[in-house]
This record gives sequence, C-alpha cells and structure tokens, in this order.
Amino acid sequence: MSLTGGPDAAARDPGHLPVREGRLKPEFAHLYPGIPAGTWMLAATLAKHLLNGMIADGKQAPAINVRLLDDAHFEFRGGRDAARGQRNTRVGDRA
Repeated sequence: MSLTGGPDAAARDPGHLPVREGRLKPEFAHLYPGIPAGTWMLAATLAKHLLNGMIADGKQAPAINVRLLDDAHFEFRGGRDAARGQRNTRVGDRA
C-alpha cells in the first residue's frame, strides 16, 4: 500500500485545507514502519494504514472512540474547522 499521494495540499492552496492531514515526527519513525516521516498525508489514510497493520499483526482493533494517531507522534493541519481556527476533535475529547 502506497502512502504517498499527489502534490502537497498546502502547495496547491496554502490558505485552506478542507481535509485533515498528518505527518509523522521523525523521532517516532521507528514505531511506524512503512510510514515516511515528515511527509504530509491524509489523516484518514494514516489511520487506515495503522489499523490494517494492527489487524495483520493479530491485534484487536481499538474501540471506535480511541485515536489511532497519537498527538505526540504526529503533527496535524487542516480539516473542516481549520478555517474558523478550531481544531477537529472527536466527541470523546470534548469537556
């Protein structure tokens, strides 16, 4: 499965990213084989790759409300609420 896609979304339209993107921080690359560090990709693609790897390794899939992409290991940008200065969150993250 190739994780690298087309041109960087920020290069196409730096002012607005309608989709959530993430990139693996280089210091955590050893924890995520197959994911290139420092490359922006769709967050959904990254999550799907991690979930498929867990299943292939015989691990149980996490609960639906568990984040697969650790904020300490990945950087994020864009998404539906980015233009309004709000961060995309899961319902379970809200106070």
